[in-house]
Amino acid sequence: MRKLKKLIGLRTIKTAIGAALAVFIAQLLNLNYGINAGIVVILSLQNTRKKSFQLAAIRISATFFALIIGAIVFSVFGFSALAFGIYLLLFIPFAARFRLNDGIVPASVLVSHLLGAKDVSFASLSNEMAQMIIGAGIALVLNIYMPGLEKSIREDIRRIKSSKLQLIDIIYRTLEGEEIQTSGQMVIDEIELRISNSLERLEFDKNEYTIFNLSSYILDLERERKIIQSLSYLYKLSQRISLNNCQVDKLLSLTKEFKESQMEESKASSIIENIDNYSMSLEILSTKRDKLKEISIVYQYLEELREIILQSSDNSGKNYL
Repeated sequence: MRKLKKLIGLRTIKTAIGAALAVFIAQLLNLNYGINAGIVVILSLQNTRKKSFQLAAIRISATFFALIIGAIVFSVFGFSALAFGIYLLLFIPFAARFRLNDGIVPASVLVSHLLGAKDVSFASLSNEMAQMIIGAGIALVLNIYMPGLEKSIREDIRRIKSSKLQLIDIIYRTLEGEEIQTSGQMVIDEIELRISNSLERLEFDKNEYTIFNLSSYILDLERERKIIQSLSYLYKLSQRISLNNCQVDKLLSLTKEFKESQMEESKASSIIENIDNYSMSLEILSTKRDKLKEISIVYQYLEELREIILQSSDNSGKNYL
C-alpha cells in the first residue's frame, strides 16, 4: 500500500475508491444516473476534515434548493432549454446570496437530469437528492477515516522531533563518556531519510493539493534538515571532547538545558546567555598554551550549540501532536 501511495498519490487512491463505492451503492439502490454519485465524490474530496464537512453541507443544501427551484420552473415553463435557462437565472443568484457557490455546478447537473427525464415527481427528486447524499457522504467518510497528506506529514514531523530528542540525549551521554548501544550516526541517518521521504511525498502530491497550502510544511522540514546537519556536527564534536578528556560539566548542563527547551518549547534566550557567559570565560583560559586544544574543541561545541538553538527557536510554538 505504501509503494502504491508513493506511485500514484494518496488523493488519487481515495478518489478511485470513493467514486467506485458511490456508483456501486447507487446501482444497488437502482438509482437512475447512478454514475453521478461517483462524480460527486470526485468533486467533493478535500484536504482537511473541516473543509470536507463544509463542502458536504454546502453541496447537499444547494442540491435541495436547486431541485425545488428546478421542479417549480419546469412545472411552470415546461421541459425546455428556455426553462433550464430560467432555472439558472434564479438559482445562481440564490446560491451566491447564501454562499452555496460550491454547489452550483453539481446541483445543476442533477437538475438537468429532471429536464432529460421530463419528470419532476417526488421519486425523480428523491433519486437526484440521493445521488448527492451518497457522493458527498462517501467523500466525507473517506476524508475522516483515511489519512490525508497533512496528517501524514504532521506525523512525520512529530517523529522527526522525537528522534531529534533521542539524538540530543546520545550527545549528552557521549559527553559523559558513557557507552551507548544506539549509534548517534544511525539516528541521524534515520532522521535524514524520513525528512527526504517527507519532502519527496510533498513534492509528488503538491499538484493534487491546490487548496491546501503545503509550503509551511516544506519550510519546517527544510529547517529540521538544517538542524539535524548541525546536530550531526555537534555529535562528532562530543566524541572529540570525550576522547580528549575535556572538562564537560558546563557542557552537560547546557546540553541538558537545550534538550529541556526542545521538550517544553521554552524560550532560548536564557540558554544563549549562559553559552555566551561560558564562552567569555573560555577566552580568558585560552591564554594557557596547555589548554588551547581542549578549549578550541569546547568553544566549537558552544558555537554550534548556540547556532542550533537559534535555528530551533525559529520553529518554536508549532505543535504537531
